[in-house]
Amino acid sequence: MDSVIPWLVGAVIFLIILQFVFVFFVIRRKKYEGQRLESLVQVRTSEIIKQQLFSKTLNEAAALLLEADTRDYLDSINRSMDLLCRSVGVDRVYLWQHQLIDGDLYFYNVFVSTLEDSDVNNRSLKFKFRDTLPSWLTSFYHGELVNGPVDIFSKKEKVFLETYNVKSVVAVPLFLNNELWGFASFDDYYTERVFTENEVNILRSWGFLAVGALQRAIIMKDLKTALDAAQSANRAKSAFLANMSHEIRTPLNAILGMTSIGKAFANFEKKDYSFSRIEEASQHLLGIINDILDMSKIEANKFELSFVNFKFEKMIQRVVNVVTFRSDEKHQNLIVNVDKAIPEFLSGDDQRIAQVITNIVGNAIKFTPDNGTVSLDARLMDEADGVCTLQIMVTDTGIGISTEQQDKLFNAFQQAESSMVRKFGGTGLGLSISRSIVEMMNGKIWIKSELGKGSTFAFTIQLKRGDLNNHVLLENFEDGQIDLTGMFAGRRLLLVEDVAINREIVQTLLEPTQLNIECAENGVQAVRMFSEEPQNFDIIMMDVQMPEMDGYEATRRIRAMKTPEARHVPIIALTANVFREDIEKCLIAGMNGHIGKPLDINEVIGKLRRYLS
Repeated sequence: MDSVIPWLVGAVIFLIILQFVFVFFVIRRKKYEGQRLESLVQVRTSEIIKQQLFSKTLNEAAALLLEADTRDYLDSINRSMDLLCRSVGVDRVYLWQHQLIDGDLYFYNVFVSTLEDSDVNNRSLKFKFRDTLPSWLTSFYHGELVNGPVDIFSKKEKVFLETYNVKSVVAVPLFLNNELWGFASFDDYYTERVFTENEVNILRSWGFLAVGALQRAIIMKDLKTALDAAQSANRAKSAFLANMSHEIRTPLNAILGMTSIGKAFANFEKKDYSFSRIEEASQHLLGIINDILDMSKIEANKFELSFVNFKFEKMIQRVVNVVTFRSDEKHQNLIVNVDKAIPEFLSGDDQRIAQVITNIVGNAIKFTPDNGTVSLDARLMDEADGVCTLQIMVTDTGIGISTEQQDKLFNAFQQAESSMVRKFGGTGLGLSISRSIVEMMNGKIWIKSELGKGSTFAFTIQLKRGDLNNHVLLENFEDGQIDLTGMFAGRRLLLVEDVAINREIVQTLLEPTQLNIECAENGVQAVRMFSEEPQNFDIIMMDVQMPEMDGYEATRRIRAMKTPEARHVPIIALTANVFREDIEKCLIAGMNGHIGKPLDINEVIGKLRRYLS
């Protein structure tokens, strides 16, 4: 019994110790699990905080991009980049756009932002994908991003990245309208790492927001530019219309006033003076209308040239005859030099060339003070394969034009400055039309000028060498060398015109030619008169717009008659519609030619000579 007691005591002590040990380990385990749980909670809390920070950063960046307008969108994108750099812990953010050049795809930086001072911020970079980052492009087209340290890339790509101090990078492809627009890249200078999913998500979201902001800004900028241009054009045209009202009313006032004066005086000298003033005002008014018409043709892309053989020096002389009286009124010295090397005959649109020279010389005279000098110089610059390059230069000692004003001169509806319109008048169309004419002749026009030191306008044109044997006799008529008396004696003209004064003008102008003229007041009368006596009319002049039956329908009905005379009689259109499609419409109806209103007696005689010879 005594031997059992020590054993029992030992067993009890052992159990007590074992219980203490168990309790100790239980307590220690619980403490460890508590510490582990606390650590897990801290990590999870840190991730949540970081996620919240990322979300906050993205929201701030998105707000910057969405609220940006065309004036500050560059600053907004840069500020949002700076937020990303600090939040994600990268050192540089790039926004790259793709561009296809000669079959090779390039990427170039649209924006860049760095936390450190670097000249990269101020540099424009462009690289060819094939030579720098070929595997990236493959990933981008599959919608996959690039993520990791530079060691995971090919040797070529690693060398390229290390050139820009990159240790790790994530590059996110960006799509616009389902097409690859470019990519955003985020560089770490110091750490080799793989960016986390949260970091990648915020960078991807920012990239799409940035592209959207960029495209919106570009669209808004283009819209603003277009709106400014439209408003500027409207202002220019409004000013032009106001100016036209003045320009048209001025010669009309002269016409009406001198008509009243002429009627009031019995003295023939006074009447002749009134008629001459009326003629001058009418020519001025016609010039304004022609300028407007020419500008309309140019804007409708329907402005065309008419090529004829002409004497260059005689064309220059006609221009000088037109402008000399203005120069004489201001006691100016008008000097003309024509290079003897210029061929006597050239082939081109002499009327349009004369229009350009007249406009430039007229401006020089207008803006040159009394007793000043205006010189016109024409020279042959080159000739190759029968094509002559001429340069015409007009120099004056006038008021001159500033550099800022020169930029406006060749724009339609504009003059150098609005005060010019009030002081000197003019449509503001002449130089714009002149530029179009010169460019259609494979030339160019330019100006050299300085305020207070005069101006030089010059232009080049290309003309073919003319045919000496193909020169029209009309020139002799224009020079007054052909006598109209009895020129068309015995020939008969059917004049179809609904306006009585127009019939009277044609009859009076052609009276010296002894042409027998019968009149019809509309298409119905014309068809009836010709059908009754087709053999009695050698030519028909047909107005286009008339009541009851217009000239087109009347011509078609005459051509449909089953007589030789109906098929062969020349029919010439008389119309104020002088666009190319109007002329073509006349020809399609069966007419042989076209004379524009107001009538030019030279053109009328030329047409009659052609068809009655």
